[in-house]
Amino acid sequence: MFQSIFRWIISCKLIMLPIFLAAQFSLGITVGGLAYHFEKSPNTAFYKWKLSKNGLLTGFGGVTFSASYQINDYVGLKIVQSLVFHDSAGKIAGITNAGIELHDDIIGLRSPVHRFSACIGPFWYYRKGWSGISGYQNDPDFLKSGQDGKWESKFIWYGGFLRYNYRLKEQTDLAIEVLPGVPHILAISMGINRNQ
Repeated sequence: MFQSIFRWIISCKLIMLPIFLAAQFSLGITVGGLAYHFEKSPNTAFYKWKLSKNGLLTGFGGVTFSASYQINDYVGLKIVQSLVFHDSAGKIAGITNAGIELHDDIIGLRSPVHRFSACIGPFWYYRKGWSGISGYQNDPDFLKSGQDGKWESKFIWYGGFLRYNYRLKEQTDLAIEVLPGVPHILAISMGINRNQ
């Protein structure tokens, strides 16, 4: 019995070996940039970095760290942590996401210079509560306020990020990351991705 279990384990390891040999680890950092709100909010009066009169386009200040493990040409695992030091209202916020990363090879795109990927998985957005701002109107479909109102958050099982990488040199890419927070917001940031 032990011999058959041992053979099964060895067979599985030999089958999985090419997957792990092809694996690639990468670290990325992007800095905050632009957010586009899909519809006008009653809260635009206190948006600090409005780039349009109607408040649909705003700036934000933050940094996003990502770590990904590419198992093969098609799929990988990814963890993303964003720290926003200045959101639309000048408050702190954060995003935590962990999920499966799907690569452009799935749809047949193969380019040594251009790479696309999407990370899909549990997504948690949280920010310092805006309830202390005079005139603030909470949208419970967007964020839920905590009991004390100090923090607001939203958890989504199927959230994620889109990423475009442009190869600068052998192990370094320029990265553009997009957070498609449909139907509320679309956020874009840029940075560097380092492949190992």
